Amino acid sequence: MILGGFIGIGGCGSNVVESYATGAVSAPHALNVGGFAGDDGCEGPGGTYERVYATGNVAGQQDVGGLFGRGSNTTLTKSYATGDVTGNINVGGLAGYFTSGESPINLSYATGNVEALDETAGGLFGYFGGSAEDLYARGSVSGPNNVGGFAGEVDFSWSIRNSYATGALNASPGSPQGFIGEDNTSSDVVAEGLYFDQQTAGVSTDEYATAKNSNELRLAVNQPTFEGYNFDDTWEFSLGQNNDYPLFQWQNDPVGQILCEQAHTTTTTARIYCVVAYEGGDEGRVEPEFWMNPQYRKVGETEWTSMEWTASSEGRHTFYGLEPNTTYEFSMTVANNIINQELIVIGTTKNINSDTDSDGVLDTTENQAPNNGDGNNDGTLDAEQSSVRSFLNTVDGNYVTIAADEACTLSAVSAGSESNNETEDAEYAYNHGLVSFTAACDAYNGYTASFQVYFHGIAKNNLVLRKYNSTTNIYSSIPGANIEEQTFDGESTTLVEYQITDGGNLDSDGVENSIIVDPVGLGEQPGSTPSELASTGQSANIYILLIAVLITLSGVALGWLRRIVSTEY
Repeated sequence: MILGGFIGIGGCGSNVVESYATGAVSAPHALNVGGFAGDDGCEGPGGTYERVYATGNVAGQQDVGGLFGRGSNTTLTKSYATGDVTGNINVGGLAGYFTSGESPINLSYATGNVEALDETAGGLFGYFGGSAEDLYARGSVSGPNNVGGFAGEVDFSWSIRNSYATGALNASPGSPQGFIGEDNTSSDVVAEGLYFDQQTAGVSTDEYATAKNSNELRLAVNQPTFEGYNFDDTWEFSLGQNNDYPLFQWQNDPVGQILCEQAHTTTTTARIYCVVAYEGGDEGRVEPEFWMNPQYRKVGETEWTSMEWTASSEGRHTFYGLEPNTTYEFSMTVANNIINQELIVIGTTKNINSDTDSDGVLDTTENQAPNNGDGNNDGTLDAEQSSVRSFLNTVDGNYVTIAADEACTLSAVSAGSESNNETEDAEYAYNHGLVSFTAACDAYNGYTASFQVYFHGIAKNNLVLRKYNSTTNIYSSIPGANIEEQTFDGESTTLVEYQITDGGNLDSDGVENSIIVDPVGLGEQPGSTPSELASTGQSANIYILLIAVLITLSGVALGWLRRIVSTEY
């Protein structure tokens, strides 16, 4: 059986570009098993593969690889594999058995761990013959014999240039080699610019590669170490990527570069936001399926703590359970299309009494709002936005979230009972109190601002958005207000949306001064529906007038009745 995650057997001279496989491939008793292709080979030229990758784990018997099980006369460039690979014989992070085509295999890498149960295992190739340049291997390698950081065994005449390996190595009863486990050639060998990390490998010997300490291979200051490497067009260092080892410039091509901001942190959580910058300037959130292996650790520690999957649909990842006032490193591998990046960003969690957005509400309060502290579901924590504020309504015990235009900064937010006002509404009850706030809008005097108020834990039934004017002591319904019901954390939320013009009728201070003052509440009239609750703001006076008219008419009718009775007697 021949098995591949994308291709079983590649045709002679086939051409495959920008393709990938992400599922695990397992056939423990099969030959030629690969994460992308099982077998690509011909007597003449094999296939050409560019920008292909595989991320699933792979298991087989012989010629087992993260990308190819077996490749003969194959041309490969700008490709990679990240899955762990297990087999018996000829097991490699990139290919189990591989001989290059007319052009050298180049600009490719593997990061998965490799294990051979019988013999011949390498970080990139189990068995290799041909030409290779500009490659690297990052995974650990283990097996009984023929174990190397780059290749388990090389044969025929071969040429390898400008490549390195960093994985931990283990062989028993044999002895692992830092780069090539076993060399069966006697002539026509080219080995230039080959290195391995002796600290991570746990060995310091290799016939062809130079042993270096970790700090000699990491960070841009060590670029002179890599003699012969082209850092103008091929290689680069990028802080936080690839664990600070050199990587290929194509991995950060603008066609699909993943950019992550510094972690946005609270007292107990941290969120990392990433975007994918596409050629032409378009940007979008990284979709959750492109996140892999989220981990965190305190700065200065060596061990990572893995997280369960908690990415949101907006493309952010949240780390929970952190300690306040502590600096952490956060690590993820993010892959999009043909881009695969290992990212490390740093963030410091806030002090327990911090108020990040300076809105007068502590982060600890805002972060306990529904939707994990994102009460208006805009993808950013409320504690990080001065135009959004979540707080606990002391009248009914539910959270309220107020969101204003980005041009506005909220302050003086509170909730109070109707009984706190000078007068009470004769028609409506305010079981959830009234919410007050001030919005300073950095736009212009007379600015019309949009507001959204989320009353969490409250169903929409029989509710009308009402305004209380503390100057005139009049209650009125807000014209044009939209009321709808949403669900947060499995509970109903009533969302109201409306606009207020600075200095207009709904601005309680009545002055065009770029400051809007607005006490509002959800009014409820028992037995009525929202459409029946329209009011002009003078409803109390109208009802008093109607009652007076009815009393007058009743008096007139009573007088006529008395006259009739007197006449009859």
